[in-house]
Amino acid sequence: MSKNSKTKQGMASIYIVVFTTLLISIITLSFLRIMLSESGRTSRDTLSDSAYNSALAGIEDAKTAYSLYQKALAGDNSAATKQAKDVLEAKGQPDGYQPENDCDLVRKALGGTGSSEYTIDKDITDQAYTCVSMSLEGNFKGYITKDDPTLVVPLRSKESMKADGDADDIKAVRIVWRNFGSASTNEIPNSYGYATGDNLTEKAEGIFGKKGMKDDDSAVNLNALNVMLVQKSKYSDAYYYASDGTNTDRGYLTLVPYEDGTTNYDNTIAASDVVASADKTMNQPIPVHCYTGQDSHCEVEIKMPAPTGGFPRDSQNFFLVLSKIYSDPDLDVTVEMRGDDGEIKFWNIQPIVDATGRAGDLMRRVEARLGTKNGADLLPAAELIVGGSDGIKKNFYVTKNCIQGVAKCDDSGTN
Repeated sequence: MSKNSKTKQGMASIYIVVFTTLLISIITLSFLRIMLSESGRTSRDTLSDSAYNSALAGIEDAKTAYSLYQKALAGDNSAATKQAKDVLEAKGQPDGYQPENDCDLVRKALGGTGSSEYTIDKDITDQAYTCVSMSLEGNFKGYITKDDPTLVVPLRSKESMKADGDADDIKAVRIVWRNFGSASTNEIPNSYGYATGDNLTEKAEGIFGKKGMKDDDSAVNLNALNVMLVQKSKYSDAYYYASDGTNTDRGYLTLVPYEDGTTNYDNTIAASDVVASADKTMNQPIPVHCYTGQDSHCEVEIKMPAPTGGFPRDSQNFFLVLSKIYSDPDLDVTVEMRGDDGEIKFWNIQPIVDATGRAGDLMRRVEARLGTKNGADLLPAAELIVGGSDGIKKNFYVTKNCIQGVAKCDDSGTN
C-alpha cells in the first residue's frame, strides 16, 4: 500500500472520530439543555405552587378574622372579637381610608402588630404571604348549577343595616348572567320569534314551545332566568298581601334571552311590571335583549317597587331568589344594587379577600369571596319541612279558581 493511501485512510479516520465526537457532544448538550430546562420549570412550578399555597394561607387567616367579626355581631364581647370588628369596620380610621388597600388589615384584625410579611416557612421554601386585605363591601357574584340550582341574594347595604335603618334607598338591581361551559351554549339565537319590543302576551306556546324557538334544528340558548322578589314593610309581622295594585311584597319574573341585531335598547323592567307579576294568573315571560360575540351575556335592570303596608322597607327581609328553568347550561351571575346616585355596595354579604403569597422571589395573587353558600342558608330550604315527633302541622284550604292575594277566597266552593 502506498504512503498516500495510508495517509488518506488516516485522515478519513480522524474525520470520522471528529464528526462522531461532535455529534455525541451535540446530543449530550441537547439532552443537558432539556434536563436543565425541565429542572428550572419544575423549580418554578414548585415555587408557584408554594406561593399559591401561601396566598391560600392568607385567605384562611382572613376567614378566621371574618369568623371573629361574625361572632362580635352575634353578641360576643371578647377582646378578640372586638378587635376584629373594630378593624374590619375601619373604626378610628381617617376619612378616605380604604380597607381593600390595607395589606395588614387581616393581621390587625387578628391582633397582630407591625407591617411586615407573615412568614410561613423560612428554611425550605422561604414561604410567606405579603399582603392580605379584605373589604366587607362589593357586588354579589354567584353560580347557578345543577348542584346549587338556587341563588339567594340578600339586598343589604351598609346604610340599610344600621340601627333603625331601612332599604328604601335601593331603587333597582342590575343582573348580568352568562353561560360557562362549552362554547356552543354561549351562542344566543338571532330571534326567538318575537318582534322588537314585543311582550309574550297572547303567544300560547311562548318560549316553552316551538313557536318561541327557531323552526330549524339549530341549538337554542336555554339560559332563561327566574327572578323572585321577596320583601316586606317594617313593623309588619307577615306578608299580608301579594300586591295592592301599586306595591307588592313579592314578584316572580321569568326572563327570556334573545338578540335582535340592534345595539341601542333599554333593558329595564319597570316596578309596575314586578307588581303585575305578583298576579300568578297573569304572569308572562319577559324577553330580554342579550349581547353576542366574545363576551355573550344577558343583562337587565329591575326597578324595585315599594312593599305593601305604607312603611319603609325592612332591610332584614329583602331578597332576590334566582333560579333557572333548564338544567343546562350553568350560569355565572353578577348582581349590583342601584340607587339614585349609582351603585350601592352590598354590605357583609360577600366579603372580598385579596391575598398575595410569596415563595422565594416568585409571587402569586388570589382573590376570594367569603360568605354563605349561594345565600341558601338565609332562607328555609323548603316551604314544607317534615321531621321530628310532631310530623306535619299545616292548615290546607281547597278553593275553586282562587289564588290567595289575587282573588277573594272563601270555603263555599263557588269563588
